[in-house]
Order: sequence, then C-alpha cells, then structure tokens
Amino acid sequence: MTQANSTQQCSISLELASQMLIKFDGSNKSKLYEFIDNCDRAIKLVNPSYREILFSIIETKLTDNARVLTRSRSFSNWESLKTHLLDIYSEKRTMGQWQLELNSCKQNISENVMSYSSKIENCYIKLINSLDNNLNRESREACVKLLKEQALSVFITGLLPNISLLVKSQRPETLEKAIAIALQEGQD
Repeated sequence: MTQANSTQQCSISLELASQMLIKFDGSNKSKLYEFIDNCDRAIKLVNPSYREILFSIIETKLTDNARVLTRSRSFSNWESLKTHLLDIYSEKRTMGQWQLELNSCKQNISENVMSYSSKIENCYIKLINSLDNNLNRESREACVKLLKEQALSVFITGLLPNISLLVKSQRPETLEKAIAIALQEGQD
C-alpha cells in the first residue's frame, strides 16, 4: 500500500489484483456480471501505473467463445472491452420487460415452491443486472432495495392461495424468509 500527501491512497499489488479475476468463456451468461464486477474492482484497486498490465491479464482470462469473439478486435482499455462483452453477452431485454415478467409470475398448481421461487429469484437477478451502470452507489442501493421488496411482494401474492395466506400471516421481511416459510408450509 502506498501513502500520498495527507490523504491515504491505497492500492493492491498486481499479483493480488490478478488473483481477483476469474475466467470467462462466454458459455454461461450469468458469469458475465461476476467477471465484470471482479475486473472493475481489480482495476479500481490497482495502482494506476499498473492498469495497462492488468488489462492485458484481463484479456488472458477470456477463453473459448469469448476469446474467439474478441481476438480479432483491438481494445484500448478495460472500459472498451467491457462495453463489447456487454453488447455480446448481456440480456437484451429491458428493465421494463423484466419487471413485467416478474409481476406476471404465479405459482402453477402443479409447480412446487422451489421451482416457483427460482423463477422469482431469476427475474430479480435479471432486474438487478439490467440497472443502469451509471447509477451512483446510493441510487443503485435504493433501486436494489426497491426490487427486493417488489420480488418479496410478487412471490407472496403469486403463491397458491393456501400457502400465500400462511406466508402473509407470518409477515416475512425478506424474500429468503418468505421462501423458507413457503417451503416449510408446502411440506406440511
């Protein structure tokens, strides 16, 4: 770590930054955001004089299909590569489309609670991933909180009526608690 003037500037070593990175092959789109988040964090934490080297290391973490689709292009920095990866691999649905899908989720008569909860969680994750990347931290956290509350509400109201009533009566504060209650009630 380095210290500059009276303000403390912290940075991590290039070795530690490269350990934060995972491989991305393009086959599992849900891994895209994990890859991007890890790269963003590593870029922010490494000493600015090492960012170009770290960017070269990031490029080596692309394998298989992701490597093929980026090999013939020249990227000047992490931001340009990130934009390209998002264009290729991110969901093309808008936040509004994911909201409609979440709000229309209902448990089918023959569907178990686990399967239904997976649908809700999948939509919730897609909604979070569709948030504007330019949001500041406060705004992003507020949106995530709102989406959590929405997912909880949709989950409870979309359950089969007998389970929904039992879950509502216990007033769960989180989606995870509501799912646990519904799973328990579904087994009884």
